[in-house]
Amino acid sequence: MECVLLDMGINPTEFTDDNGTINLGGHIHLYTGTSSAGGQINASTPSQSALMTDSTTMNGYDMVMFPCQGNSSAQQP
Repeated sequence: MECVLLDMGINPTEFTDDNGTINLGGHIHLYTGTSSAGGQINASTPSQSALMTDSTTMNGYDMVMFPCQGNSSAQQP
């Protein structure tokens, strides 16, 4: 998904992780997927499960996108 945003002209310096270890001040925070890595900046990029269990952080975002991770998984009711 991050490739689409780059193709739209978003500067790569806008991509960061929630730890603020890369591109401090970036506006697009990446989290690694649980089924496959997905958008990963470095080894300290947090997992999507860290985001999904922290409603305060999740509610602080204007938009949250969960792109397909490329393999099947059970849907939550």
